[in-house]
Amino acid sequence: MIVYGVTSDGRRIRLEEEVVSVEICEGGGGDASPAKKSVASWRASGDHLPEILRDIHYQKDVFRAIHEVIAYTRGETYKGVSWIIGGCYVMDWLWFMAEHGYTLQRSAANVEFKDIYETIKKSKDRKIEMLKGFGIRE
Repeated sequence: MIVYGVTSDGRRIRLEEEVVSVEICEGGGGDASPAKKSVASWRASGDHLPEILRDIHYQKDVFRAIHEVIAYTRGETYKGVSWIIGGCYVMDWLWFMAEHGYTLQRSAANVEFKDIYETIKKSKDRKIEMLKGFGIRE
């Protein structure tokens, strides 16, 4: 049995060389490409999500900000849809799309986009100011 490794760029190498991951190919035959992850394990790792949505606390911040920004900037609300329900739909949609090989990614377009972290901070600051108006402290 000959043991080969597969580098991160997919090259098949003998074990004596530096190895990133190892694949055992009996008799030197077989496919030299790394074994594929299952969709279930890929989704369980959270790798199908944008980094900001991989943590439940950040998810809550994002969906609260979306809900608040729509109401604040457009003067609209989604009747019967809270930020919680909206967040659940979006996360389910991303999970469903990942099952079919799609992911949500930040655009590479040469455009001056808003900073999502700054938008979330402004949303939180507005909520704090509102609560202070009711005599509630941080």
